[in-house]
Amino acid sequence: MFVDNAFAANRSPQMLALYREYLQALVDSGFELTIHFVFCGGWSKFGTWGAIESLDQPNAEAPKHQALLESLFGN
Repeated sequence: MFVDNAFAANRSPQMLALYREYLQALVDSGFELTIHFVFCGGWSKFGTWGAIESLDQPNAEAPKHQALLESLFGN
């Protein structure tokens, strides 16, 4: 059940909104450098930590990656 929920959350459009909010909060707090913990990471019983799940994952299915790219290169 946890893994199913984590999988759904990881690909949810709501994750894009949450990551946008998170990254903006870092900027607003004065952070000048942010390093995302894992760029690409597969699934485990603990979910996934990566911005993308695999190197060939479509960007449309990777909301964390979308938000990171927007933050880096602008909208």
